[in-house]
Parts: sequence; structure tokens; C-alpha cells
Amino acid sequence: VARLVEFFAEHSSAEFAVLTPEEARQECEKVASLSKQAKAVLAKATECIGQQVVTYKAQNTPEAKALVDELTELSLKNFKGQSELMRLSRESEEREQSFVAHRLLQEVPA
Repeated sequence: VARLVEFFAEHSSAEFAVLTPEEARQECEKVASLSKQAKAVLAKATECIGQQVVTYKAQNTPEAKALVDELTELSLKNFKGQSELMRLSRESEEREQSFVAHRLLQEVPA
């Protein structure tokens, strides 16, 4: 998610407007690849956290309860990361659509 945030911080909407179709395709592929990687990492983290919570809840000890509390905090951070990824994915789609619309308008004869 941080890499996507960094990518968008480095590339303004104005920059996307002057890209060639090939450059735009390459940038969209970069974003799609980063998004796919982030989704996979977040999904794996969700799975691991869930498994650990089940394991520690079954132990029913003070130490296990503390670990469950810590895992709950990690789960919340993971959820925030997923939310941020969804926001960035929407932003990426909007930029891509804006680029296509801009290109189409350029091709329309006056």
C-alpha cells in the first residue's frame, strides 16, 4: 500500500495527461502489479492473524489474551491498509478513465 501511495505522490494527474498511450499502458501495468501484490500481502496477513487469534483464544491464559489483544490491533491496521488500497485502486481507475477520456477528446475533429 505504501508503494502505491508513493507512486501516486510521484505522479500527478497532469503528468498522466501528457503520456503517450504506450507510457500510460506501462504506468497502468505498474499500478496493477503493485495493487495485486498489496492485495496478496494483505490477504495473507488477514489469514495469518485469524489463525493466530483462534490458536491463542483456545489457550485461555493471560499471556494468550495479551497476544489476542495485540493481534486484534494488527488486524485493525491490516483493515486500514485494505481500505487505503481500495481508495488507491479507485483513484487509479479514475486516472485511467480520465486519461482515456482526454485521449478520445483529442481525437475528435473540431
